[in-house]
Amino acid sequence: MSLKKHPDYKKEVHYLNDTKEYMEQVIETSEKNRGTYEENIQQALRGLNPTDGSESYINLLVNTRFLEKAMENIIHLKKLREKPYFARIDLKTKDLSTPEKLYIGKTSLFRTDNLQPVFIDWRAPVANVYYEGRLGTISYEVDDEEISGELKLKRQYSIEEGQLKDFQDVDITTNDELLQASLGANADHRLKDIVSTIQTEQNQIIRADMYRPLVVQGVAGSGKTTIALHRIAYFIYTYAKHFNPEQFLILAPNRLFLHYIADVLPELGVEQVQQKTFPELVSEWIGSKYLMIDPNEKIIKLTSHQIDDKRRRLLVWESTFKGSIEFKEIIDRYLQEIEENLYPNTDFQLGKRVIYSHDDIRRMIEKDYAYLPSFNELKK
Repeated sequence: MSLKKHPDYKKEVHYLNDTKEYMEQVIETSEKNRGTYEENIQQALRGLNPTDGSESYINLLVNTRFLEKAMENIIHLKKLREKPYFARIDLKTKDLSTPEKLYIGKTSLFRTDNLQPVFIDWRAPVANVYYEGRLGTISYEVDDEEISGELKLKRQYSIEEGQLKDFQDVDITTNDELLQASLGANADHRLKDIVSTIQTEQNQIIRADMYRPLVVQGVAGSGKTTIALHRIAYFIYTYAKHFNPEQFLILAPNRLFLHYIADVLPELGVEQVQQKTFPELVSEWIGSKYLMIDPNEKIIKLTSHQIDDKRRRLLVWESTFKGSIEFKEIIDRYLQEIEENLYPNTDFQLGKRVIYSHDDIRRMIEKDYAYLPSFNELKK
């Protein structure tokens, strides 16, 4: 059957057009609000009195926060103009007389007049039904409460430049042609998000409990990095009250890798996540700048005739030694000395009363709290 002859084609085109129109209204409103918030901030700054400026200070904080939210809305919605959503589920729960149509996108958008969702975030608990649910009886969890219902429809969309190109109803027996098309089209030099094609096993890893250790193994190119980035995006959404994006750190082997993954989190609506190489992180922690040889430069010197044999042998020995067990043992001994010097060598007293003796403190650090890093031992 051709797409235009599908009984739902006109309804789907109508919903897409309505969605785009509403998004433009929200963007326009947010742009106006941004101007108002900026003006309020300027007024608050002018009225800020160092000796008694509590009211102006509160206005400054409130309007700054409103301005941040307005800017977030504008940026996210502008990114979604060309493809506001990628899937839909029709879900009937016991409190509904008819199935609810839920469209799924990279973020959420609700109508201000009735709070009905235009589309929901792929990380929302109910969206898990799309990734793991089969047509028929399903259940999902929201705040540790299990909600049961019946999945009536699972539909995927292909939307390009704001136009509906294709859609397909999916169940366990369907050959996922849209998945194949997506994989075939992703021949780019940068990593892309996979929210529209996440498979059940991948979804389980992305949504796995944050407080349990998780090891993901796979060959090169199997998608480990992609899943890790989507897991970060999921955490930032799910635990928004506990974590800010800037509290997450992606530690990469080199800048080339960071360039390769640079687009994924912003495409998922996640900004400000820290991304560093290990030397950059160490340099930041040390707080001082040291002249370091570029690893690529060293490889070039070793594989070319730019240096004499003596210097070449020294570079080979240096690189070999840095990766040796002997060097590890030297570092371990050095760290042990640092730890021993960190430990207090006196009793812990309150006035003349001994709360913990030196021996008690030593025992706690060396045995009771040995599972913690050194600085955390001291805090404990």
